[in-house]
Amino acid sequence: MGLMAGNFRKDIAMSDTTQQFVNKFLELIDVILFILIAFVVIIIDFNMRYILVGLVSVAIALLSRIIIVYLPHFIFPKLLKLTNKEARILSWGGLRGGLSLALVLSLPDSETENLLLIATYFCVIFSVIIQGLTIGKLAK
Repeated sequence: MGLMAGNFRKDIAMSDTTQQFVNKFLELIDVILFILIAFVVIIIDFNMRYILVGLVSVAIALLSRIIIVYLPHFIFPKLLKLTNKEARILSWGGLRGGLSLALVLSLPDSETENLLLIATYFCVIFSVIIQGLTIGKLAK
């Protein structure tokens, strides 16, 4: 229902003023979440293993997204009717964000939680900065 009211029928369900307030509220929540996550990351003792795990997690996330998009595209080309350009956009546009960070933060404190937090944070930062800033150019 949230998707219907928030995206599909938002022009009917919400006035322009309500849409502006909802968008500003969601942006504020995003900023607060990323600031809180940054504070958590600051207190973690970094070592090279964390950075390596973060980079590997980004590679795994990208590779899995490519497989998930292109495998059905090649197996069922007539059923999906997906062009190569659309498949590239779907592969690159698999953005990750606050939900994955919130899930990792809900884990109990441990060395594994720190490792997972760093790996997730690397994926989110890569997704927001690199993928988010280049998806428009890819789409053109």
